[in-house]
Parts: sequence; C-alpha cells; structure tokens
Amino acid sequence: MSPALTLFILRVALAISLYIFLGMLAWLIWQDVRGQRIGQSARTKQNGRLIHLGTDIDHILETITSLGRSEVNTIQVNDHTVSSEHALITFREGHWWLEDLRSRNGTTLNGQLLSSAAVLTNGDLIGIGDELFRVEIAFIT
Repeated sequence: MSPALTLFILRVALAISLYIFLGMLAWLIWQDVRGQRIGQSARTKQNGRLIHLGTDIDHILETITSLGRSEVNTIQVNDHTVSSEHALITFREGHWWLEDLRSRNGTTLNGQLLSSAAVLTNGDLIGIGDELFRVEIAFIT
C-alpha cells in the first residue's frame, strides 16, 4: 500500500470519527435540553378538580375539559339552563383557563359574568346556568 493511500484512509477515518463525535455531542445536548423541559413542566404542572357544589361530585380536570348539557362534553351538566356546549377549561401556559363558549345564559367566575378567557385559581367558583362548581388546584412538585 502506498503512503498516499494510507494517508487518505487515515484522513477519511478521522473525518468519520469527528462526525460521529459531533453527532453524539448534539444528541446528548438535545437529550439534556429535552429532559430539562420535561422536568420543568412537571414541576409546574397543576392537578385540577371541579367540585359540583349541588351534588359534591368530584371531576378531575383534563388538559381540555368541556362543560355542557350534551353527552359529548367531558363534564355533562343536566340542567335546562345550561347550553349544550357551555364552557371550556384548558391547561395552557402553566395555568388553568376558563372561557365561555357563547352560551345562552353565560358563565360566571366568582359571581362575575365572564366576557373573555380568565385564569382560574384555587377556590374560584364557576357558575354554569344554575349550577355552581368550586375549583381545586394542587401543584405537583
């Protein structure tokens, strides 16, 4: 084997080794950033529950929870004053949000008619038609 061929093979092997090293380094950095993001969201995650004050029924909030008279809702409220798709509770930006879905009788938060999406806090009272719900939020650490 000629010295020129040997030198060429060594250069190719070195280049391949360098690319493998850089690829593994990028993968490790990506895994670390991803792990921190997952860890951070887990630290700030909140478990939410709705307590139906008329019946004391406990409802666990999902990431997207719909309330209304229709069977398609996450929480079905059997009351003639409740619209078929009345309100929506979502978890976004690290908080639980409540919004009215243009219901006929409106949605109240702590006795005030809701005009736009609002952040929910522990102990808030949500009025859907003639029904009342209390929000319970627990932080996961």
